[in-house]
Amino acid sequence: MLRISTEEWQEIERMGPGVREYKGKNTLFWNGEELWEYSYSYRGRVLVHSKDERDSWQVIIVMPGVEEIRENSFVRCLNIEAVIMADSITWVGHCAFENCKSLVFIKLSRNLISIGQHAFQFCESLTSIFIPPSCTEIIDFAFASCAKLRILSIPQHTQLWLGVFYGAAFTTKSPFEINNGYYSLDSNDPDREQAEIVPWIRSINNEEKYTLHRLCCSHVLEMNDIQTFVEREGLLAMTVRNSIGVTPSEYLEANPYLKVKEKQIIKDFILRKMGELV
Repeated sequence: MLRISTEEWQEIERMGPGVREYKGKNTLFWNGEELWEYSYSYRGRVLVHSKDERDSWQVIIVMPGVEEIRENSFVRCLNIEAVIMADSITWVGHCAFENCKSLVFIKLSRNLISIGQHAFQFCESLTSIFIPPSCTEIIDFAFASCAKLRILSIPQHTQLWLGVFYGAAFTTKSPFEINNGYYSLDSNDPDREQAEIVPWIRSINNEEKYTLHRLCCSHVLEMNDIQTFVEREGLLAMTVRNSIGVTPSEYLEANPYLKVKEKQIIKDFILRKMGELV
């Protein structure tokens, strides 16, 4: 998992925007520049960078100070594996990363407010997403057809519009028979979707027995919080599966915001049991 320390962010700001190798990956350090422009010859918008250039990008790092990712910015960048946003981003636009089929890892801004429709649709390799508490809405089909998306963390207050997670892997665990709780756009009762699938999504980790799952999904967490729980309940608590089949260990491993490592939790647990750590 690609993580960036405070010192590394400072170095990124110092070096400025551009394309260069970073941690072994061809990386675009993006400063919010327009990636499409109007062409009178084609009577429409055309790419600023060639398709070959866009296909060479493996990582997108959105630099501090950028506030929005405009619509279609990175659509069909087929080889992007990771997207890391500075915390200045508040809005991800329509189709911003649609059809980025190699995208596996996303770290959203801690100050993100809105995710536009189709923003990450057809990101077929994406396995997890952690929505920050700042996010108030996710618009239609934002993560639809993310066929490998099985790990999800989302605040209770975030409004989910139509079909946000339609076709995501975790929805196969839902108790619904019709399209895993989703209904077609021509349904006679379009509110049925909100009445069924959305409350189920919100309920995934709500039960008391999933307290450790919630801790491992946190965006701001001290290691002591998890250690205290594990010390009380035992290491097997890290292996309990919730209603979508995800364990606290898996949440902790996928969480892009925490630096807490399970190996350290296990090591400290053993040392405490041996009386060598207090």
